[in-house]
Amino acid sequence: LGAQAAPSRGAPSDTLVAIVGATVIDGNGGTPVSDATIVVRGKRITALGPRASTQVPKGARVVDGTGKFITPGFIDTNVHLSLYNNGESMVRYEDRFLDLITEAAQTELKYGITTVRDSYGALVPLTVIRDSIAHGKLIGPRMLVAGNIVGWGGPKSPLFSNAAPVTLFDEEMMDFIAQGAGEELIDMSPDELRVAMRAYLDKGPNFVKYGGTSHTNNLITFS
Repeated sequence: LGAQAAPSRGAPSDTLVAIVGATVIDGNGGTPVSDATIVVRGKRITALGPRASTQVPKGARVVDGTGKFITPGFIDTNVHLSLYNNGESMVRYEDRFLDLITEAAQTELKYGITTVRDSYGALVPLTVIRDSIAHGKLIGPRMLVAGNIVGWGGPKSPLFSNAAPVTLFDEEMMDFIAQGAGEELIDMSPDELRVAMRAYLDKGPNFVKYGGTSHTNNLITFS
């Protein structure tokens, strides 16, 4: 179980696009701008206003937005972009984790989600795709990832599903998801816990989600 390097598919930073004819909603309560023109250079909006008073720069790729609406990007605060539970799927797609996470992230972007907060999943491949998007190597939404729910031992652990691993692959999958922040934390002293959590944070999660009870009973989580 692991992750490979992500492919490079980024768009040039000097691309010039003009979207014309759409209705723009600013998300701040302002009056919608109908039949608008938006000019985007690279990753930044450089002009926005009614088509009649907003010039389309020479050489821009023009996108017809007639009949459509443009809004600020949405944020999905609870997603799971990676495989983490179904053992059969984990085996079948073990060598395609990066592809699956990329496809899931880009599907979110396709529907207007420009930031996703992945609250439980496979930290190692998630951080690979997160960083590839952040560095312009892949197109996708901004990703904030937690990896494991700290204190739980993975999808086939007692706290997650009242289960236990029964095969070697189950054991490997559990370790791959938990990344040293599973049920073993329960028995640690404060000093040992600090060391374990620092080691987990060094692996790159954006935030920590903590499971205070269990997944199958009353759930208390903090992040």
